[in-house]
Amino acid sequence: MHLSLSIILGIVLIGGVAYGGEGTNTTDGTLGMPRRTSNFHQAPDRWIARDKAQHLVASMILTGMKTYRLHHVSGWGRERSLHAGAVLTFGLGVMKEIYDLRKPFPQNRFSLKDLTADLAGIALGVLLLGWW
Repeated sequence: MHLSLSIILGIVLIGGVAYGGEGTNTTDGTLGMPRRTSNFHQAPDRWIARDKAQHLVASMILTGMKTYRLHHVSGWGRERSLHAGAVLTFGLGVMKEIYDLRKPFPQNRFSLKDLTADLAGIALGVLLLGWW
């Protein structure tokens, strides 16, 4: 479990360093995350939205697919493949949010709400795989 936490923390830190805060971005003081300084209107990031449902379902499916592949194709144990599937899926979610942050469009942003939906999908995937 400590290895999983270390991997997640490493992905977040590497993503923050890779971003570098260039050009029109400044930090807003909340978790040191860059924010865009733009004249465009940015839609609110709602908790209940189609985007959050897509994050939840995608994370649930990716967790299941990665776990299945690691367990049945690579021969890993059930618990180990489940942990690795969850960590890999969360890492993809963080990388996707960093990618959104770097896009030049004003409607894209690093969203902790998206990551929360990713974690909920991972948890649901792990719960469903627990019955498997």
